Amino acid sequence: MTHNRWEEIEIDTWDEFDREVKQLPYKQWLYRGQCDSSWPIKTSLYRLFEDATKIIKLGKNKNRKFARDSHEKLLIKKFMANAHLYLASIPSKKDKLEWLSLMQHFGAPTRMLDVTLSPHIATYFALESGHGDAAIFAFDYDHLKILDENVDEIKNTKQEVFNNHKGERSFIIAHESTFASERLLSQQGLFLVPSTNYHTFDELLTEYGGEGELCKKFIISSKLRYEGIERLREMNITSSSLFPGIDGFCKSLKHQVYENPKLQRLFE
Repeated sequence: MTHNRWEEIEIDTWDEFDREVKQLPYKQWLYRGQCDSSWPIKTSLYRLFEDATKIIKLGKNKNRKFARDSHEKLLIKKFMANAHLYLASIPSKKDKLEWLSLMQHFGAPTRMLDVTLSPHIATYFALESGHGDAAIFAFDYDHLKILDENVDEIKNTKQEVFNNHKGERSFIIAHESTFASERLLSQQGLFLVPSTNYHTFDELLTEYGGEGELCKKFIISSKLRYEGIERLREMNITSSSLFPGIDGFCKSLKHQVYENPKLQRLFE
């Protein structure tokens, strides 16, 4: 099934998934896992504006339109002003993408979307919660990059990405942080960054010109969840390996409920 600029592929066995992703060249395709296949692709900043709009509507019974770019600038400014209190090393003031990378890493809302070079790590994020059908998106970054370079009047996409280019002039860039954390290295992580805060990734992808598919959406059947969790554990793709430190260890404890306690070594 084809949906706008991407193909939807229903996955009923993990062997089928392996065959599909094996055809996608490494580093040309970037992956993102989502626990619910019905979710659109949205950044944390986009979701923040959506939620705030609904809360104000319910509380004050009126609609409010957010000046999204102004709010984003203020968030970045406040983070930059206070980051030195918590971090030993910070980026150059001019490198806004690096500042966003740090914000994203520590949980602040940003226009960045987490992706990974590994389809199997994306599978972990697709299966980490929920019980229905999940989704794994694969983005053809080489194709996106070619289209970005053809956008009229855009000379430096890394600077222009913050200037709210919408419609036919919208684009998406990839960013690999030079302030790589242990977590990013473990997750083979990088970011996709849209040129506007006013559209979801789904909408941006449909606005791209050119020929061909920019994305594949693998819909993972709910019946594959249990087998998929076991499969990832055999690959050593777990919360402990992807989130180094005690927070990752604590995340990993929830998967013990899938095991028979009698087969585990229990400590009292």
